[in-house]
Amino acid sequence: HDWQTGLVPLLVLHQRSAEGWENVPSTCLTIHNLAYQGVFASEAYGLTNLPRSYFHSEGAEFYGALNCLKAGIAFADAITTVSPRYAREIMTEAFGCGLDGVLRRRQAALVGVLNGADYTEWNTTHNPFLEHPYSIANMAGKTAEKLTLQRDLGLTQARRIPLFANVSRLVDQKGSDLLLGALEEMLASEMQFVLLGSGAPALEQAFQALHRRHPGKVGVRIGYDTALSHRIEAAADFFVMPSRFEPCGLNQMYSLRYG
Repeated sequence: HDWQTGLVPLLVLHQRSAEGWENVPSTCLTIHNLAYQGVFASEAYGLTNLPRSYFHSEGAEFYGALNCLKAGIAFADAITTVSPRYAREIMTEAFGCGLDGVLRRRQAALVGVLNGADYTEWNTTHNPFLEHPYSIANMAGKTAEKLTLQRDLGLTQARRIPLFANVSRLVDQKGSDLLLGALEEMLASEMQFVLLGSGAPALEQAFQALHRRHPGKVGVRIGYDTALSHRIEAAADFFVMPSRFEPCGLNQMYSLRYG
């Protein structure tokens, strides 16, 4: 999975070709987000103890540097990613993050397998994180979850006020800065917004400042909290996902399941 294991296919290939490793397993590299590639100075290649013959434009080399993910793409037997659409997107210049060329060369080995959600965990009827179970046949529990979350996050308790939510890493890829700009306008109307996430310090501070300027309307929790993420999905009327690009957002799937 991802750049951290990107050199493994190359190491396996070298063991097979140069050192006579028999009964060699096939390798499959899964790309969860092409933007994270593990790029290091060329000197780092020496730490692999591999010959320089693999360090070239169709191998591990990337504009003079070592690119671990590129090595995995070049030498893995199979390449998967998290949705069929993302598999197509990363072969384009717009979404290829500089690796679209090598991906097009390997497209016969590339397949998108759609992410899924574990509905034994992400459900609204038998969920230890939710105080008020609900289903499509009885939505009363969803309103109760909303009122409870409003209370716990210091928001005005009112079922009629639309509650928007975002659970995300706070980085530019996830559109956190776009969301901040939109909220500056949206919060002039009667609405509420809750955020759970962490990431770039400047974005964390900006959301915390938004909360201070709009007490009772904005709830912010910085960090990772599994229980709270379930509660937010259950309580929210609208889930916002302003990503600039999204390989396969699981929160959309959770939101569909949580109504």
